[in-house]
Order: sequence, then structure tokens, then C-alpha cells
Amino acid sequence: MPRGSLFFPLYAPWVVFGGKTRYNSGRKGAKGKDQAKTGRFIAARRRELGLTQRQLAEKLSISDKTVSKWECGGGLPEVGLMLPLCGELGVSVNELLAGRRVEETEYKEQAEANMMDLVR
Repeated sequence: MPRGSLFFPLYAPWVVFGGKTRYNSGRKGAKGKDQAKTGRFIAARRRELGLTQRQLAEKLSISDKTVSKWECGGGLPEVGLMLPLCGELGVSVNELLAGRRVEETEYKEQAEANMMDLVR
């Protein structure tokens, strides 16, 4: 079957692997499970602060659909939005990428793990 045909696309936004659908973000190193974990963390922090998706979006000058996409694990925030988002949520970039609070004692290890994930 020729590449790029209807049955063998060169790029697919999703693949089925091991019986589970994996979504391709088009970003090197981005993993579906990591995106989902980060999304759940964003949603939890937003709720703890008593913000709606729309309120958070307005603070960042983006659409509420973008916040929803992050929270559903459909993608990660753009690099240029990470610091403002972290500021609004009261977390570090390291914690945002880890999808959880990171204790001081494990901060360096988690930062190194996050960097390695981004390089892959």
C-alpha cells in the first residue's frame, strides 16, 4: 500500500497501541499519560483556587476551550504560557510538568526527569 494513501497516512492524530488509543500531539517528547496527569493537576489546582475554566482563560488571555483541552489531556500548554499559568496556579513549572506537587527533597530529581522527558 503506498504511503500517504487513505489506509496508510503519513501522519495520524491518533494511533491504537496495545488496545488503547494514543493521541499524537505532534510535539516531541509529549506523552498521552503525562498530558492527562498534567491536565488533572491543572484542573485540581484551578478548582482549589475557586476558578472556572473561563476565569483562568481570561487571566491568561486564551480561550476556555484551550484550558478544557489541557484538562482533558488533549495537549500541554505552549511554552510561552507555562510561566503565566504556573503563576496563576501557584505552582512551579517542574510541578506542572510532573502533574503533582514536588517536595523540596525530590525537586532536583524531578526536574531532571522532566528535562529527559522533553528531550525524548
